[in-house]
Amino acid sequence: MPGVIGAAPPGDLSARRPVWLLDLDNTLHDAVADIMPRINRAMTDYVMQTTGLDEPQASALRTAYWRRYGATLLGMVRHHAVDVHHFLRETHPFPDLHQLVRRDVRLMHLLRRLPRLRLRRPPPMRRPGRRHRHRAAVS
Repeated sequence: MPGVIGAAPPGDLSARRPVWLLDLDNTLHDAVADIMPRINRAMTDYVMQTTGLDEPQASALRTAYWRRYGATLLGMVRHHAVDVHHFLRETHPFPDLHQLVRRDVRLMHLLRRLPRLRLRRPPPMRRPGRRHRHRAAVS
């Protein structure tokens, strides 16, 4: 779901760049005009392909799952054994995302008033000792 723009590469926690989390499902971002209709269309198509229903039935089922579970994905997983990653990959294709996100000055001012969180550096990962590597290779 969401991408990170402006973040340091994984493992480079020393860089002090802002981290932007993009919300595309109308929680913070106004996705009504461009993004949500495309997601809804893609989800209806996915439901049609997965269940064999026609378009009106698939759209009704998608909406019913959204109302019942808060997300179409949850209904598809629970009732149709859909793979989460496959569903998201197929229903959220946005190669032109940069053209769809609209600037919202009011939201920008609201977000600037939020207290900034400071992320702590996680402890370094330790490489397994020679004994552990041997056990992992044997099993």
